[in-house]
Amino acid sequence: MLRLFILSGILTPMCMHAQMSGSYSIDLAGGDYQSVQDAWDDLEAAGVSGPVQLTVAPGIYSGQLVLGPVAGVSSTNRITIKPLNPGAFDVHFTHGITTASDHPVLVTCDHVRMADLQISGTRPAGTVGRFYGAVVNVEADGFHMARCHIDLNGDATSTAILVTGDNARLLDNRAEHFPLSPGRSEWEGISVTGAAPEIAGNEVVHFGSGIQVHGCTTAVIEDNDVDGVPDVSDGYTIHGSGITVTGLVQGTVVRNRVVCYGPYSAIHVNLKDDEAGFDLVLDNNMMSVFPDAGLMADVRSAIGVRYYNSSYPGGEITAPIQGSLRIRHNSVYAEHDDLSGVYIRNAVDGNSEITSNSIRIIGDNAIGLNYASNLVSPWPVSHHNNVSMSGSGNAYGVYATKALIQLNTTMEDSSMSAVPHYVNKTNLHIKDTSPNINRAYANAEVMEDYDNGVRPALGQYDIGADEYGSVGVKSLVAAPPVLPAATVVIGAYPNPTQDQVVFVLPDEEVQPFTLHGADGRVVLSGMSIPGQAVRLDGLTPGTYIARFPQWPGITSRVVVAH
Repeated sequence: MLRLFILSGILTPMCMHAQMSGSYSIDLAGGDYQSVQDAWDDLEAAGVSGPVQLTVAPGIYSGQLVLGPVAGVSSTNRITIKPLNPGAFDVHFTHGITTASDHPVLVTCDHVRMADLQISGTRPAGTVGRFYGAVVNVEADGFHMARCHIDLNGDATSTAILVTGDNARLLDNRAEHFPLSPGRSEWEGISVTGAAPEIAGNEVVHFGSGIQVHGCTTAVIEDNDVDGVPDVSDGYTIHGSGITVTGLVQGTVVRNRVVCYGPYSAIHVNLKDDEAGFDLVLDNNMMSVFPDAGLMADVRSAIGVRYYNSSYPGGEITAPIQGSLRIRHNSVYAEHDDLSGVYIRNAVDGNSEITSNSIRIIGDNAIGLNYASNLVSPWPVSHHNNVSMSGSGNAYGVYATKALIQLNTTMEDSSMSAVPHYVNKTNLHIKDTSPNINRAYANAEVMEDYDNGVRPALGQYDIGADEYGSVGVKSLVAAPPVLPAATVVIGAYPNPTQDQVVFVLPDEEVQPFTLHGADGRVVLSGMSIPGQAVRLDGLTPGTYIARFPQWPGITSRVVVAH
């Protein structure tokens, strides 16, 4: 509001803004504001006296969104941006990325929350150069993003979600890169630098590096799905990993799934010598690693842990480092030469435990458990592992065979070498024929599996990330399929579900399906793709019947239990 005040005969304009709080509508057709930027400009000018919610009507909102500092924000006076119709993804923010500072969304205000939005950044065809802007760039503390879809379109060395700030929470988001040229998927899906982030339940698809966490001291990285991580092919010396952790003193990397095509490591950890006393847990992760034709296939390991001096990326240290490193109940499938299932560069002088891991490698000159600088006593705590390899020149660990390791070291007691019988190459749940069942070390610290199901399920612990027969919040359950005359078996795996199911079809075929309720009506239809989950969000608890036109008369029962 513009008012004129007469002071000593001078007319003086003054803008009078009341502090803002409560809910405001954003609507292109007319609301309290026609754009989030208009609302934010008023927030910056006025400040807040309480929590603020900006509710956005459906529409495509073009242009850069710059969310600058707002006076009065706090952990209780948050600013939330959410759609009118949560879950519909009918609110779409879009902006072109043409320079390094061209972020479709730039947040420099603390305590901002975003939920259920679609945000796209597009790099125009023909643009050149590196280090283009992030789609969502956050330079603030207390940022919270949940259930958002972040799309990066075009050939770009860009990041989908880039956070520099403390106490970030990134939950259940999807970040996807749609490249114009094959093989040009570079930079990170999610990158966080700052104290105490929580990165959980996210999907990251087709980035050079999936999730990177730098210098965060403490972090929780769990239940994420990183799929299709390629190496670069354009001459840049970027070597991505599915999940990369650097400078972490205390943290958990658990229940993640990574499918890689030629990265540095599926899960890669860099620790420094000034981080003595670190406590790092890598449990219940599933990792599939493949070479990518035409790209630089230089995978080093499924899980890689390296130690550097405090001037990283200076030299690697040679002495053991004090700390706690626990690598337990992980599952690996790899088709690659010169690969290590687990690679630990230096000895850990403390609580090191590498137990109950399931490693399947098809390739030559591979090492299942590679303790590169720990070739003499004292040995790591390493036992109850299953390392199975097919190819020539392979070694189980510090010696070529498990028998020699057991003879010459204190390692690999109760370990074995047997094909683990995964469901398929990218779904590393185990079948009922798996030798992993009831063969793991009974460790009371690991009471859940990849699906968050309870361990043990059948009396004893299972090797690897999956506890056969256990029902968890990510689990899927199906009763045995109904078969006519017995030749085709369709499975839905593994056991009752809350939110998704993976159909197991003959020869891993891609097939259309319909899902029917108890009354016979179709409640869901789509394509079943090998290794990819079908989302069942919104279905009420009950039993559903899956049908496939390719095999008339054959059904599979799926149980949804919330």
